[in-house]
Amino acid sequence: MVIVQNTGNIIINVKNVVIVPGTNDLDEKDIKKIRAHPLFNSYEEDGIIVIKEGTKSTKNLNVKEAVNLIQDTYIVKTLEKWKEADSRVTIQKAIDEQIELLTVDKEEKSDDDNYV
Repeated sequence: MVIVQNTGNIIINVKNVVIVPGTNDLDEKDIKKIRAHPLFNSYEEDGIIVIKEGTKSTKNLNVKEAVNLIQDTYIVKTLEKWKEADSRVTIQKAIDEQIELLTVDKEEKSDDDNYV
């Protein structure tokens, strides 16, 4: 898996590989597939897509980079995987805080949240 960051506010679908805004975890084969598409190259050149080569978790990043990446990650499963791989206290705390932001405690929901 390779970390791919979508810095834009758009969902990108290249060759059936979907890259949502924020941080994504993609297979190496998907990276090769999307890099073969000419449109994708412009996303990369413009900085909309940032591929973190050789980075599979926050463990390989300095604390500041890791925390920034965590705060840009909206997939709880990815955050939980990183938490298992990186034992640094600051990273553990940042992951816990991001997961807390992403999950809704049913008891904290107000009656207004029940309306469609």
